[in-house]
Amino acid sequence: MPQHFTFEAPTPPEHQAFPLQLSEREKLPRKARNALRKWGVFARHKSQNATYKWLDRAFPGTTKVIIVKKLVLDQFVLTPYLLTVFYAGMSIMEGSEDIFLELREKFVPTFMRSCIFWLPAQALNFSLVAPRFRVIYMGICGLIWVNILCWTKRQSLPVATKEIATDSNNNAAVIRNSET
Repeated sequence: MPQHFTFEAPTPPEHQAFPLQLSEREKLPRKARNALRKWGVFARHKSQNATYKWLDRAFPGTTKVIIVKKLVLDQFVLTPYLLTVFYAGMSIMEGSEDIFLELREKFVPTFMRSCIFWLPAQALNFSLVAPRFRVIYMGICGLIWVNILCWTKRQSLPVATKEIATDSNNNAAVIRNSET
């Protein structure tokens, strides 16, 4: 006599019931992801597109001197601007009290990672990639870079920095209260 097996799907715990309910701890990453999407659509691509068109017009050619000029302008003029817009803009969209706190703490490590990643990538871009293929090449590089940028963004700030920011906000409140 064959045995009949029945399969019962396990019921998910309360915190995994559908529709998916996010805890307070999980809401910030979703908010950050939405902010990052806005950053990618509105700021990064527009700035880079205009800059690369200008670089190609101002410095035509692929000689070593021209490539170095393009790399220096791209990495040391455009990148600090974009990182500032990124961290300050993300802080605004996430509702942070001190919109420059994360920028102050993460700018240098992010800029160093940017140099390590973008200088070789751009050297290849300016020297070997035909202009008609740059959009594809930069799209692939951009996808990789956004993941590096997201990883850097998700790194915790040092506790001392958070304490300094909290202390400075409290001191500012005390000063404002004493002035009234």
